[in-house]
Amino acid sequence: MKDNSFEFSANMKKVTLDKNGAQVLLTVEDTDFLEVATRLSNTAGDDVLVKITPKQMD
Repeated sequence: MKDNSFEFSANMKKVTLDKNGAQVLLTVEDTDFLEVATRLSNTAGDDVLVKITPKQMD
C-alpha cells in the first residue's frame, strides 16, 4: 500500500462513535480546504487513518 499521508490543521467539531467506527467532523481553514478535500477524495473507498496531534501551545 502506498503512503498517501499528508498533514493539515483542523478543528474537531463533532465525534460520533458507533459499531462501524468513528465519524469525525473537522473544520479546515479556507486556505487548506481545496487541497484537503482533493486528497481525501483520492482515498475514497480506502480505509483512512487519522492521527490527531494536539496543537502546541506557545
